[in-house]
Amino acid sequence: MDTNKIVEQIQEEIRQDILDGIVPSSVKSFSELHNHVDANEYGSLCDEVLYTIDPSDQDQMDQINTIQDIVDKWLSGGRE
Repeated sequence: MDTNKIVEQIQEEIRQDILDGIVPSSVKSFSELHNHVDANEYGSLCDEVLYTIDPSDQDQMDQINTIQDIVDKWLSGGRE
């Protein structure tokens, strides 16, 4: 799982959802995204064809948490 590639993909998907009016431009956190979409699906992380997410694999869960933390900081920083 390439963390940087997934973060970039998630950022692009969020930008598109903002442009499409699905997510408001005022969103400031990853958790706030859940008010509008299932944010866990960004980056195709829920796509079983691309990734097999194993909740018992702590390293994998840590990597997903890191990805979501990076996106959270990006959102709270004004998407810069």
